[in-house]
Amino acid sequence: QLDLLAGVIELGAYHDSFRQVDLAETMHLQPKALHKRVSLSGIKLYLRSRIEIERKMTALMGNSL
Repeated sequence: QLDLLAGVIELGAYHDSFRQVDLAETMHLQPKALHKRVSLSGIKLYLRSRIEIERKMTALMGNSL
């Protein structure tokens, strides 16, 4: 799973709507193999959660000023 996250970072797609075809190419994998890795890893859920937490923290920080 670390190589999957590293591939997402290398691609510069640190969000949940990255193109799996592009990531497969970056990681030198067949798209079908990558799709299986992405599905099993929960990486999209992690990225989505991380973005939502960042939004909420930004809103809280803005309200505390």
